[in-house]
Amino acid sequence: MNPREAGHHSRIMSSACQHTEHLSLVAEFRRTAGGHMEPDGKSVVCGACGDRWHFRARVQLPDWLRYELINRGL
Repeated sequence: MNPREAGHHSRIMSSACQHTEHLSLVAEFRRTAGGHMEPDGKSVVCGACGDRWHFRARVQLPDWLRYELINRGL
C-alpha cells in the first residue's frame, strides 16, 4: 500500500462518521477556457467529516447515498 492510500485508509478507520447527519447538496461550476463559469455537476458533502461525492447523474452515487438524498428531499 502506498503512503497516499495508507493515509486515506487510516483516516477512514479512525473516523466514526456515518455520513447520515450532515449531508448537503452543492452545485459545482468550472471555469471555461474563455473565462466563463458553467455548471459541472453537483456534489454531496458531509459537513461532519468533509467527504465529498461528485456526480453529474444520481445513478453515479452509491445506493445508500441516493436513498438518503431522496429521504431528505434533496
